[in-house]
Amino acid sequence: MPKLAGRAGDPAPKSTRAVYFGTGFLDTPVFDRASLPPAGRINGPAVVEEFGSTTVVFPGQYVEVDPHGILVIRSKSSQETPR
Repeated sequence: MPKLAGRAGDPAPKSTRAVYFGTGFLDTPVFDRASLPPAGRINGPAVVEEFGSTTVVFPGQYVEVDPHGILVIRSKSSQETPR
């Protein structure tokens, strides 16, 4: 499987919007999936948009981009050690 090219790092949001998360609306950063770098990490809440799909990262979660461009969502309180 091919790996993503580009510099690792944390991505910058393209915008923000109010998103309802069960207890109320939160100002939530919105990211463009195509601009996410390999090994990029986004702490929730967040929205990742792409053609044909939207990924929601809830408060208390984070998403990382693996070397192949796959989004991996984990709980911040999980026992796994973030890479």
